[in-house]
Amino acid sequence: MMGPALKNTDYTVIFPAAQQLNALMTDIMIQGAYGKSPAVFIVEDGIWQMYLPTNFLANTEAIGYANALDPNFLPQYQQKATKLTRSLDQLIIRKQEVKSLNQSTFTAFFNELTQAVIRFFSLYTLTEFFYFGKLEEELHKWATHNTSHQALQTMDELLNNKYKGRAPGHIKTISHFLRETGKIRLLLRDKVNKLWMGDSIFADVGKSFQKITGRNDFSELTIEETKQILKGQSVPSAIHRKKLLAVVQENGIWQFVSEDKARNIIKKVRGKKHTSNLIKGQTASPGCITGVAKVFSLAQQLHDFSNFKQGDILVSSTTGPEFMAAIQRAGAIVTDEGGLMSHAAIISRELGKPCIVGTKLGTQTIKDGDLVEVDADKGIVRVVQ
Repeated sequence: MMGPALKNTDYTVIFPAAQQLNALMTDIMIQGAYGKSPAVFIVEDGIWQMYLPTNFLANTEAIGYANALDPNFLPQYQQKATKLTRSLDQLIIRKQEVKSLNQSTFTAFFNELTQAVIRFFSLYTLTEFFYFGKLEEELHKWATHNTSHQALQTMDELLNNKYKGRAPGHIKTISHFLRETGKIRLLLRDKVNKLWMGDSIFADVGKSFQKITGRNDFSELTIEETKQILKGQSVPSAIHRKKLLAVVQENGIWQFVSEDKARNIIKKVRGKKHTSNLIKGQTASPGCITGVAKVFSLAQQLHDFSNFKQGDILVSSTTGPEFMAAIQRAGAIVTDEGGLMSHAAIISRELGKPCIVGTKLGTQTIKDGDLVEVDADKGIVRVVQ
């Protein structure tokens, strides 16, 4: 059984190694942001990944560029984000009532919760790094050829509204757009972290679902499957999706497939396995340092940084405000995802720490405790031992 046919042959990993993201969250992301895209989602041995066709990335960059130059987009986007954060706040403060939900009230709350997170992804995804590539490139190109400072320093000054020189109108517009969408991104991320990370509402909803239905596969069900179960309909166990799953669109229908069908899809999108001890990314903040790697994936849980020592190298899928305890002590930062305007990039430049973003393979190649050499001047990380 070959399973759904893939129309593309060359895929780029977008989110390389997220633990504990699952079928339910994938379904929510599809309904919120990726429903019309050629994205492929896979889960193998508990590791969640998302891929997009390489040639599709030009489309997302074009959308981001058009949004930046549209004078109506940002005010409308800010208004929607403000309204959404209020809705998320109302859900967050209702956390305590989740444990006492019965079947009818659980269904209503589940619908409200999933719809809010679907709206979250419809907004949040437009701030992802793969929408900003063309904007970052244009800003970096102008800063390189028109200022006497280092390009990254000039970009930071533009983004922080501290640039004292003269810049053309479109550069000011791009800088303003990236600055304001960056603020919205951090605000939205903080809200949604409280919904699904650690001891979150989603965790409590899963426990209530198990109590009401007797099932332990809440996180591996789609939204529709969950609704069917709550209506008393028979739905096969989905627990196997935690081990192996591929989610792909065929003829306009999203399919959640497993076993050999999933293996065939995974083989096609992944390509050759990376075997080198050298990985490359984009320089976000220059500098060179050698240190012990501490590896953190983007998990559906809050990280414990108590064992993170001064000078350790922070290796993560991405970073956000919840990583600041580690970032303050880090000798350098290496991320799988992101661009020059990502959280890791901006914070590392503010703190003067070497940083390489967009390695795609950092958390898969580097193991916790490895001695690594970070050459952010060249955008290279090498595992020493």
